[in-house]
Amino acid sequence: MKTKDNFRVSTLPPSFSDKDVKVLETSSIPNNYNYTVSGNGIAVLVVPANGSDRRLNISNVTANGTGRLMIITDRDVVIGESSRGSDPISFEIINPAHIQVSIITSGNITVANGPSPFYTLVAEGPLVASGNLTISRDPGHLVNELLPAFFVKYNPAYVLRLNNIAADGSVPVLKPLFTFDFSQEEK
Repeated sequence: MKTKDNFRVSTLPPSFSDKDVKVLETSSIPNNYNYTVSGNGIAVLVVPANGSDRRLNISNVTANGTGRLMIITDRDVVIGESSRGSDPISFEIINPAHIQVSIITSGNITVANGPSPFYTLVAEGPLVASGNLTISRDPGHLVNELLPAFFVKYNPAYVLRLNNIAADGSVPVLKPLFTFDFSQEEK
């Protein structure tokens, strides 16, 4: 059984074990972060709120292999501020996503403009926010006529992993995420 201290990290590791769970105690995910998850499973990264710092920036996060990382946070997430995206000439749906993580937050998710010139940003999903999902990315009317500013490639593996965590209760820090009340009024 893992203890609470086995979960905590102050910097992002370059690799995770399949079904690994880490709590990151820092304020950002580095731009161009590249990671590996052993096998083809899903590792979980929990990023709690950090005092008054409620913002988490995520740009250009890629995976080696088929394993993936799910980020669960209590922060407002800003995606793509440092990402140009795919230009209209080279964009294809089968290309790898620029953001190869799933994001679940109790805050808002904002898809931001990138450095000029910027184009379609592709993220893996699901992307889940308790607050708003705002797409502020606007590459201009010529590009928007050809392609969307933001595109999400749904990957069901993330939801399956989340369901397994809920069913076996293996991650105590995530228990409130799966707790809900249900009441029914009889007539």
